[in-house]
Amino acid sequence: MPHTRSVAISVFVKVGSRYEADPEAGLSHFNRHMVFKCTERRPDPVDISSAIEGTGGVMNAGH
Repeated sequence: MPHTRSVAISVFVKVGSRYEADPEAGLSHFNRHMVFKCTERRPDPVDISSAIEGTGGVMNAGH
């Protein structure tokens, strides 16, 4: 967004599938899908990603 001044902050936390033991493999991936599935205010997952990406955010856990 060239017309705005902004700051980017990244926070890296040692969690996720890389740190899961075999019995819990896939649990963090499943939780991520459940968290971003929908809310009462945003009943469609597209509403959530639009709200985040519409303000310059990135809806991707890999970024």
